[in-house]
Amino acid sequence: MKIINGLRKNLLSILTIIAFFWWITANDYTSPLAFYTFAVLYAGYYVDWARRNPVVPKKRAKQRIQFDIVLVILMIASIAMGDSDVLAIAGGVIFVIGILGADFWLYRKAKKNVGAEAKK
Repeated sequence: MKIINGLRKNLLSILTIIAFFWWITANDYTSPLAFYTFAVLYAGYYVDWARRNPVVPKKRAKQRIQFDIVLVILMIASIAMGDSDVLAIAGGVIFVIGILGADFWLYRKAKKNVGAEAKK
């Protein structure tokens, strides 16, 4: 029963790992689909992780948002160069929106937590 509960709890992370290995081993034809699958699963996993975890320090939350902005810049540069498939672009957009949204939510939570501690 513990194994089934563990699989149920970690199913999204297991599927994300499988999709990652599929993406790095995919050929040219299936690579966009593999990346899209990985991006959607990872964004879902990241949002779920952010929802389950306690408040992170404000400084760490701010650094995560800054890293996400770097990812957005890299994604825009990749799209501008024109070497991306439409499905890969869609996966990248979902990926960035998912992690940026989750990190912004963590930052707001950390900011509220700092304000609540200051009032004590």
